[in-house]
Amino acid sequence: MVFDQLLKYFFSGSSAGAEGLYPNTWKVAKLLGSIPLLVALDSGWFLDYDPFKQGNCEELTSCTEQGALMLGVTHWNPQLDPDCVAAKSPNIWQCMLGYHAYPFLKVPSFVFEYSYDAAALGHDGIYSIPNTPAELAYANQAAKNVSSTILAASAPHFSPACFYHTIEESDNWYQVIVNGKSYPQVLYEWTLNPQATVSYRDTCVGPNCNPTCVYLSQ
Repeated sequence: MVFDQLLKYFFSGSSAGAEGLYPNTWKVAKLLGSIPLLVALDSGWFLDYDPFKQGNCEELTSCTEQGALMLGVTHWNPQLDPDCVAAKSPNIWQCMLGYHAYPFLKVPSFVFEYSYDAAALGHDGIYSIPNTPAELAYANQAAKNVSSTILAASAPHFSPACFYHTIEESDNWYQVIVNGKSYPQVLYEWTLNPQATVSYRDTCVGPNCNPTCVYLSQ
């Protein structure tokens, strides 16, 4: 019965798919009308802080996330949440970026985000597991920024301290444990009570300091 209900109103996206849900959930909710909608955002909580190394944006891997969105909106003419546009104009690209857009979502939405997200750090100029003192200092601060912005948004979340990107595409997604529970367990429990405060995040410091991160690369 529960699975049948989830098929009717549960939407999820990973990486760019999650990022695309931020500006589009209001349209989906409008289309569904009175049908309840829940959203899971997997690895789309990108930030717009200063990068470790500034790229030239000639290709995606050399561009910060905010840099790509700033360029993109000039070509896409996106149809964004009107309330977000009114609040963020003229910087409407922010309506597609995690912590800026989350407060304007009209439906209950769950955030999954690695505190050391590999794609987010890659956009900021760190392309492999941080190991130099400078890279580690930047990555550790980035992890703090991820946690603080998620908490400030009061977003229900699951945030392991892994250097990886996306959870729902991993064969071993159920083996990553935070505070004694896996993401599938926490997400399922949240769907039963989407208004509940749900906070599962690692507090250890360092990429892959959570020992269960090892399952992601197997």
